[in-house]
Amino acid sequence: MYTLFNTDPVIRGGGVVYTKANYALDVLKRDTDRWVDYRHLNVASVDSSHFLVKLLQTINIPYTGNIEVYRSQVEQRMGQYSGVMGMTSNLHRGRVHHPGVFYGSQSWEVLIATDEDFSLTNWDWANASPIRVLSHYRSDLGIESLDGDSKTTESGMAVITVNIPMLACQYQLWRASGLSGQEGMERRMSQFLLMYPLTNAVYSHLDVCFFNRICRRQMGVPTGETYRKLPFYTTDLRQRFEQEADKILTNLRVTKQTFVNTLMDIPAFVSDSALQVNRLPKVPFTSQLIWALIAARLNSIAFLLNLGNEMDNDTNTHSINRIRRCLVEVDSNKTLSNGLPSDVSNYLRGYIDQNIRPYL
Repeated sequence: MYTLFNTDPVIRGGGVVYTKANYALDVLKRDTDRWVDYRHLNVASVDSSHFLVKLLQTINIPYTGNIEVYRSQVEQRMGQYSGVMGMTSNLHRGRVHHPGVFYGSQSWEVLIATDEDFSLTNWDWANASPIRVLSHYRSDLGIESLDGDSKTTESGMAVITVNIPMLACQYQLWRASGLSGQEGMERRMSQFLLMYPLTNAVYSHLDVCFFNRICRRQMGVPTGETYRKLPFYTTDLRQRFEQEADKILTNLRVTKQTFVNTLMDIPAFVSDSALQVNRLPKVPFTSQLIWALIAARLNSIAFLLNLGNEMDNDTNTHSINRIRRCLVEVDSNKTLSNGLPSDVSNYLRGYIDQNIRPYL
């Protein structure tokens, strides 16, 4: 289940082009870019007790001006930082964070610590995204910083990666840029976090939102609403996206194709396609980490199985067998029960029993 889609090509030619859907996504991106620019320019902060404040304070490595050396030193201590903060990694099972760090009281969050490579050559640190949303429960397409203050009709589980070296480097370059001390007033770490990494995470958040919206339409689940207000007018695209989601699903039902091709034929907000949206980070598949990767994949696997069952599609036999084997291993090793809170374990196993096993 967690090994699917990770090595397949992201872009292929000949796919369906959804002109109206792409136009609506462009409008949403225009509004989102405007929001991000606004947050970069206007000073605001998270609480000094925020999880990311504590994480950066834990990284007590002095920055002497060589960012490559600094990154290497942070990478060497990744295991220490993730363990102290209760994050999930190839070394630590971690814990489920509730209330959620990024989505607030309605969210149960799995935070995966990563150190995926990134280039520091001419690096645009202000637009870097050390926080990437792999999956979440929302489908409302609301534009917001992931500051833990979500106002939405939906609730559930989210799986989010935090690239610790990238976050640390972004913070140090912000401090060195002069933007941290404008107008004779030293800005705080809590302000940096809200102005940049928590705001920049909106792009991966909306990638998942749009995919979730299509999944909801296929599985007959109502889409959510957000009550969070923005400081400027944005275009109401809800009806347009419902219409376009129906068109996308209609086209997907016409041709029997593999799970990979199905995901490649679903447009995305900023990613190349839904295949890239559902890509997992490049991490070792250790027993400490597998439960979190499975949690990140539940929604997309359920959607693909539901769609394939409706079409009586027999082209995914190999992938379905891999999913079956994965669930046998999960049951045998008690992957979704050992070390997890009972309510989280019951949720994950219940979701699989209700939305995945019936189609295998």
